[in-house]
Amino acid sequence: MHTLIQISDTHLSPVQAFFYDNFRVVTAAINAARPDAVVNTGDMSVNGPKKEDDLEFARWCHNWIDAPVYTLPGNHDIGEEPGGESLKQMVTEDRLNAFYRHFSACRFHFDLGNWRLVGVNSQLFNTGLPHEDDQWAWLETALDHDGPVGIFQHKPMFARTPDEEPLPRISISPAVHDRLQGLYREGGVRFIGSGHIHLHRQVEHDNVAHIWCPSTAFHPSNLPEQFDGSLGYVEYSFDGDDFSAQLVTPEGLHHRSLADVKENGRYKFLKDVPTEAVEVDWR
Repeated sequence: MHTLIQISDTHLSPVQAFFYDNFRVVTAAINAARPDAVVNTGDMSVNGPKKEDDLEFARWCHNWIDAPVYTLPGNHDIGEEPGGESLKQMVTEDRLNAFYRHFSACRFHFDLGNWRLVGVNSQLFNTGLPHEDDQWAWLETALDHDGPVGIFQHKPMFARTPDEEPLPRISISPAVHDRLQGLYREGGVRFIGSGHIHLHRQVEHDNVAHIWCPSTAFHPSNLPEQFDGSLGYVEYSFDGDDFSAQLVTPEGLHHRSLADVKENGRYKFLKDVPTEAVEVDWR
């Protein structure tokens, strides 16, 4: 039996430290659970595309976790792909390089028992950057595994239902969706664990479990009824070729209303909210 914990959308910053205390609660719970590995599926920072200090601080915070940690970038870390613009911060080579300075890679694969676990940088898709072509070639190799495969990525394959109109700000770019889904089908993918939406849900489609990991920071004000608005993380258990996944909400997590943080509309984006510096010596 092996266990893995997926966290996501932690939104850490030394100067906009609204959710720092929640991350301390989560890391204490993770260390008590003693998983074999931890994956963060992105948006580790508040404003990584503009403030490299946010990335450095997020890396420092992840050093508290005792287990091996695998990280993926989200739009708050390296920017947005064409078609998925919201913050108007696009993925660039410079922003990717800033991420690499603090996190050794923007993708990964490793084996846990019979399972191959693959982390894909969903922010690269449809960018036309050299890293995108490199990732497509790498992904084919990473999926070449005799046993079952699980995928982690920042954006989900779809927002609510698999037959909906594409929502590129929320889910995988429609420009690459079918190609990616085809690779996953050929690679025997059994589940896709994602973040980005800040809500929890698990649904099966074409024999693949789609698992949305909640944020450790906050959930949206208006909750779609099919989603769970709890804060926390997802804990996976692997036994042979079988797996299970469950939501865990550690005691002590505090839901701080995003509307309150943004002063009920005074600030459009989290990155624009005035500073609330962390009171720790992190350097």
